[in-house]
Amino acid sequence: PKPQFQDRAFDSAQDIAEKNGVWTRKEGLAGIWGPMIHEWLDELLPEDAAQICSENVEVSVTNMRVGVPPFKRQSLNNFETKEELIQACMASVHIPWFLDGQVSRKVRGKLYVDGSMTFVLRRKPWHVKSHEQMPAMLVYHRYDEDLMQKKWGFIETISLESFAEMYEMGEKYMTDKLANEPLDIEFPCELPESWDSI
Repeated sequence: PKPQFQDRAFDSAQDIAEKNGVWTRKEGLAGIWGPMIHEWLDELLPEDAAQICSENVEVSVTNMRVGVPPFKRQSLNNFETKEELIQACMASVHIPWFLDGQVSRKVRGKLYVDGSMTFVLRRKPWHVKSHEQMPAMLVYHRYDEDLMQKKWGFIETISLESFAEMYEMGEKYMTDKLANEPLDIEFPCELPESWDSI
């Protein structure tokens, strides 16, 4: 059965999109997607999310630094507050100018953009570095043949119906992928009670 939290996440995203007039807005998500994602994460994550995630989650970002090369992928962890965790997530998905009209997102005094930026610039899919935690599973949208047949643009605003269809397709893709590539992971603890209540 589908987890209750998964359905709530979808319903919340749909409500926020409708509230912001995404489906009829001429500019679509341009300039408003960032605040929408922030609201979505703030609504869904429990207040102790930083404590839950600090030793269990690393957020991939691209550091916009002065140097060669100018972009360097790194991971953020050990979050002090829920808001710092959300800001790290926002940096991890930050598409310059498109998300909120800003070039980058500042976290802990440094400027970051989308964590996959270096892979986009090199025109190659994501890979896991040898020193990063294992096991890991690569989820790359271009490997989903059914999704690719839809020819939806990466940042294109689709209809509400297509949004629901994409959600169902993503669930099916991951269900099939996990059936064929099961992850052998021992979590350090059981899911905290605070996650059961959301």
